[in-house]
Amino acid sequence: MSLKGQLGKAVMKRIEASPAMQAQKERSERISPAQRAARQTAHSSLNDEDAKLALRDRLDADSSVLTEATIDLARRRDDYIADRAYRLLSAATSDTPVQPIPPERQALFAEEEAIGRMPIEQAFQRLAGLEPRLLDVRGEAEASSPDEDAEESGLLKRFDEMLRRLVGGGASRDHELLHTTLASSIVHQYLWQLTGETRFGSPSAAYFDGATRLRVASFVSRSSRSPEP
Repeated sequence: MSLKGQLGKAVMKRIEASPAMQAQKERSERISPAQRAARQTAHSSLNDEDAKLALRDRLDADSSVLTEATIDLARRRDDYIADRAYRLLSAATSDTPVQPIPPERQALFAEEEAIGRMPIEQAFQRLAGLEPRLLDVRGEAEASSPDEDAEESGLLKRFDEMLRRLVGGGASRDHELLHTTLASSIVHQYLWQLTGETRFGSPSAAYFDGATRLRVASFVSRSSRSPEP
């Protein structure tokens, strides 16, 4: 390893060993199980009250930890799943009815729920109705060779470049649904599936029902891609 690499590694070790970083790590380990259970339950098609009861049966932490986890989720209610996870965990922790979706987000979150619960191929068609240029990208995916490794060949990178102005934070059309992480994730996952990728199931299944989902957090100038358990 070069001297520069050794110095960088040493700096990272010092940062990771700092009291602030250790406290952050301990906090994450403390609240993550409850938050993960809340997000997983939020993907289910159960109505809110049944989902709350199902979540309550899964929680295994004292009330102070659950309260801390709930407060943290309250800061990140920017999509349907994140908002529902907060509302379910809040209700399960306090044993109160599940709060409704905030009125100003009801329309968008209803659209997100709809495309998340329909088959991915149908969700793509719904998004292509808002942004027809998505059909051109689908054409490239369908024309790819089934024997070709889409990632090694650079095809997936090309998809990223083509989609940058179509879905996610950099979408050029005004419809708010196109700008969501969910829309970007569904489109990317569908294209992966068309190239023969089996990790993410079948396009005939709903995105929310997948055991593993491709999550693409999109921003105006870049996107990050990672599997979501």
